[in-house]
Amino acid sequence: MYGNSDPAAVAAAGQAGTALDSAKDAIAKIAIALVAGQKAPAADRDQVQKGLNDATSALSGIMS
Repeated sequence: MYGNSDPAAVAAAGQAGTALDSAKDAIAKIAIALVAGQKAPAADRDQVQKGLNDATSALSGIMS
């Protein structure tokens, strides 16, 4: 990862990527529901929030 050999930074970036993938998947489900004229499912809204919060938490350790 751009020559970074800091294991903690590499691990944090991986965790953030996984969390963002989870949020992205939920956003896609929400978009499909909205296009179909349905309300965005609460579980998917919660998944977006959790994914973004988890990514923030993972990255906060390497940004300080």
